[in-house]
Amino acid sequence: MQAQLWPTSRREIEQARELGIDDPGRVFMTEELAPGEVIVAATGVSNGDLLRGVRFLTDSARTHSLVMCTRCNWVRFTDGIHFFARERREEVRLLGY
Repeated sequence: MQAQLWPTSRREIEQARELGIDDPGRVFMTEELAPGEVIVAATGVSNGDLLRGVRFLTDSARTHSLVMCTRCNWVRFTDGIHFFARERREEVRLLGY
């Protein structure tokens, strides 16, 4: 994973310099962004290029998430169904398959 600042004004460049970033065009590597062992989880709220947004069904919602681990060096996509009813359900229905 890499990241780079994308300043849109001189003020943002000045703010970066105040925080100790001399080169706003510098590419930050994983170890600089999150040193050590890290697990990152992200769930789409609205549709995007990487993740689908929350889809609401009659009695549930379906989510699409991404989980990454630096120690294991893996990336996983998960598709979850979250039922709104509070009582325990004995059956699970997969909609859309």
